[in-house]
Amino acid sequence: MPFLKKYNISDDKLIVFFILVLASVLRLYNFWNLPFMHDEFSAIIRSQYDNLSDLIELGIKTDSHPAGVQIFIYYWIKIFGIHEWSLKLPFIICGIISVLLVYKIAKMWFGSESAVFSALAIAVLQFTIFYSQLARPYSPGLCFVLLSTLYWTKLVFRKEYNKTNIILYLLAASIATYTHAFSLFFVFIQGITGLFFLKGKVNYRYIFINLLIVIFYIPHIQIFITQMQRGDIGGWLAKPNINFIPDFFSYTFHYSQIFYFAIIVSVYFLSTSSKNRKKGANKFRLISLLWFTITFLTAYLYSVYRHPILQFSTLLFVFPFIIMLAFSYVANLKTNIKYIFIVGITLVGVLSLVTTRQHYHIMYNQGFDGIVNNISEDSKKYNIVNPTIVLQAPNQKMFEYYLEKNNLDNNYFKIVDGKLSASLDNLISNKKPKILFYGWADYENLNTVAYLKDNFKYILNKESFFNSEYFVFSDTLIDEYISKDIEQNHEIVDSSNEFIFNSHRPGFSKPLEIQTDSLKLNKFSVINVIASINKMNSNTDALLVMDILDSKGKSLWWSASKINSFYHDSTETKVYHSKRIYENYPISKGSVLKAYIWKQDSNFLQVESIEFYISHIQPIEFGLYKSLTP
Repeated sequence: MPFLKKYNISDDKLIVFFILVLASVLRLYNFWNLPFMHDEFSAIIRSQYDNLSDLIELGIKTDSHPAGVQIFIYYWIKIFGIHEWSLKLPFIICGIISVLLVYKIAKMWFGSESAVFSALAIAVLQFTIFYSQLARPYSPGLCFVLLSTLYWTKLVFRKEYNKTNIILYLLAASIATYTHAFSLFFVFIQGITGLFFLKGKVNYRYIFINLLIVIFYIPHIQIFITQMQRGDIGGWLAKPNINFIPDFFSYTFHYSQIFYFAIIVSVYFLSTSSKNRKKGANKFRLISLLWFTITFLTAYLYSVYRHPILQFSTLLFVFPFIIMLAFSYVANLKTNIKYIFIVGITLVGVLSLVTTRQHYHIMYNQGFDGIVNNISEDSKKYNIVNPTIVLQAPNQKMFEYYLEKNNLDNNYFKIVDGKLSASLDNLISNKKPKILFYGWADYENLNTVAYLKDNFKYILNKESFFNSEYFVFSDTLIDEYISKDIEQNHEIVDSSNEFIFNSHRPGFSKPLEIQTDSLKLNKFSVINVIASINKMNSNTDALLVMDILDSKGKSLWWSASKINSFYHDSTETKVYHSKRIYENYPISKGSVLKAYIWKQDSNFLQVESIEFYISHIQPIEFGLYKSLTP
């Protein structure tokens, strides 16, 4: 191209420019309308302290992440206030810079062709886009891990011990240690790795530089020790299973067989059509594989033998090196071949991002803002001035941000810790609302949904979001209504018109037993049980238990609700327990579902019946991490 030659612009520079523009568009598209998620709200709420000392003691030591990003958010909010776009922008910029750094590292390690395809993959994958759009430690952690690697390579393999390289390596590695536990771990294994490739006097310089990184970390050691004593990241993760790595790569490649095929074909064809003769490439292939493997095994073993910490985001900081490894054999391509594969990967990656993963629909319509927006619209639709609103979330300040933004009253009914209470029952009994708006967010239990379905005749509207649901309940048919989604009902009652439990003594009620093979279950099914109780005390110690046992009688998963959480003064009390089966699907053949009351004290308890039904959640509720197909 004459224009490119005139201004000395090479094909590679043009391609890199295209990749950076693509990465920017995919991350910055409509970013001013990106809503906050739970993790971001958690960081914002923990930044609301008057001084740095309180922030560290109450907002950082109680968390599982290092102090760096939380302190940054603390001061950033003081300057710019709490706005989605202003808080997310620095993290998005880190994500874009990371794409450029992947190119620079891959070019240094394996050559320009390998670098182009490595950077392109990082640019279009939802995994890296999602964590770039999240105001949490992931994007800056990745950025500084990559920056550290760039200058680590110059020191260790190029022996370029000048002031610029030393200072930038120290700065990048030190910031990474303050950003995320696994960017800290990466700096550690990177520093150790360098020792195996150094000889002679240079060794002492390298050791001294890395000792400085340790010294710079000393102010954070007490925070690290306090957080390690907690052991886990909140107790909500399950231990990883043997399918973690296949699931991880399915997720990173958009759960798309077409995208998988495109990447595999690209890697195979591009790698076999030419030979990469880059000097030292095998060392970097080994390093890439070791960094990924060591990080995974460390997190996996810690999760199995101490506390679960392994999740997809854990591997973000070493994921680019696996991508570089995959494309490390690519070299000396003909220009037309290179462009064909760049266009192909771009099209398949972006199309699967938009359609298969529905990233821009799910990410830009989150639960907290989506529920409140629906309440605002439905209040106008049904002409309700003072709507009855019931909201359920880990921290109600998360909803209140969007209520204030939509000029809605903060005086709504709050469900705390997922617990139903007599006051909710009194609200419905005494106020008798014509319409009730209900929303839950962030993996809250579904007991309240079952309760409201049981207490209202109609559902006028329902919307699903990632980790969230919204309902409009009514006893009056104002408009069209939708199904309550109650299927495959079963019930146990005593045929002699007595009770399935009627005693002061501790013990078990007659169980409701169902062969799971007879149920039409899929991974989005929810199992609901309802116990009708005639007599109980407010402090009765008993559980409504749901247990699934395999064909040999071994419990596959067990869960329960405390019946005193549902106590109220009226004669009859209903207890609700609902459980998603997603993480336990598929259920093994020959299994049995048992539902029963387990009483553990001497208070009198009289149970009339236990009822069972199946409902469903929508795929979008897991959609940012899981496949959207049933």
